[in-house]
Amino acid sequence: YPAAARRDGVEGVVVLMLTIDSAGQVTAAKLIKGIGHGLDEAALSAAKKTLWSPATLDGAPTRSTRRFNVRFTLES
Repeated sequence: YPAAARRDGVEGVVVLMLTIDSAGQVTAAKLIKGIGHGLDEAALSAAKKTLWSPATLDGAPTRSTRRFNVRFTLES
């Protein structure tokens, strides 16, 4: 959670479009809807480090594109 966003009490959802290869690696991440305050960049950075189960086509792993929501919530 970026310090400025935490200090300002910013919460919300960042919407990304991810391209995932047949090995489950994120090869591209595009911002669809941001909320600013450094949270967009934090979501993109985190998404690029995730590993997914790849989509399959006729039982074989394949590249896919999916929408992904990253929710930022401050704890009380």
